[in-house]
Amino acid sequence: MPSNLPGFFRPRSLASLLVLLCGCGGFTRGKPSPMEAGVCMAGPESGRFAVEVYPILEGKCMACHVASGVASSTEYVLSGELEADHEVVRALVDVDSPADSKLLSKASGNSHGGGSVLSSSGSEYKTILDWIADGALLGGGDCVQPVVDSGMKPDVPDKDSSVADSGKGNGKPDSSVKPDATVDAGTRDSGMPDATVDAGDAAKPPVISFADEVDSVLLADCEVCHNSTGIAASTKFILGGSVDDDFASALDVVDLNAPADSLMLQKATGNSHGGGQRFAEDSSEYDLLLQWIEGGAQP
Repeated sequence: MPSNLPGFFRPRSLASLLVLLCGCGGFTRGKPSPMEAGVCMAGPESGRFAVEVYPILEGKCMACHVASGVASSTEYVLSGELEADHEVVRALVDVDSPADSKLLSKASGNSHGGGSVLSSSGSEYKTILDWIADGALLGGGDCVQPVVDSGMKPDVPDKDSSVADSGKGNGKPDSSVKPDATVDAGTRDSGMPDATVDAGDAAKPPVISFADEVDSVLLADCEVCHNSTGIAASTKFILGGSVDDDFASALDVVDLNAPADSLMLQKATGNSHGGGQRFAEDSSEYDLLLQWIEGGAQP
């Protein structure tokens, strides 16, 4: 180190020099990483398409727009594979003019064999519209802010804190106080009604209501085609009116004498059904419908 340097340039030791150099590191480090800044891009499985848009398309479009469906010859055929289906959907959207996207135009009933499956004033339509307007990306979305360890530890209750203090200051129960353990089994009254259950009643399956449970399943899985303007409008199974109308229509496709052979269940599991399989025989939807029919197809 030259001895003729001004005093403020002369570090008094090697340690001082290192501190001086390290102190300048922040001026050359550049931009913080995305995670340090608390920002990151979500992967495909947690992005907006997977979380918000794809479930809508599965519920509204997959009845027809699959390889085994009535719309298999169109350019819009879904496979159930997230990234592949994103590519298919991406070809039907216009990020420069989102509302004019073919995906939305068809879904809202314009020249669509399946009729209107999305209302342009509905929340699902808006979800897809906003996604297109933001670039129709596969991933994207907000990342959880990184957790910073503050060095603080939560209060942990003392292992003896659940033990009542006897007042003697030792945190232990007073052995001189004993609960009255004498109970007359013959005279004890809990104040609760008799819980005796008749074995015959216990064996009865719960009564399933069409209005409370079944109609919503049928609307979610079948209405996309089986509505008055849909591709299955010429069939006897039409949904989308009042609950009473839906119930009457459903009764036309059930067999109370042979529930499992009901046309409703046969079609829904893919037997001679233009819309392909809507649910499997081991699914919760199938079990619900079967139990409803077995219980007499109650309204």
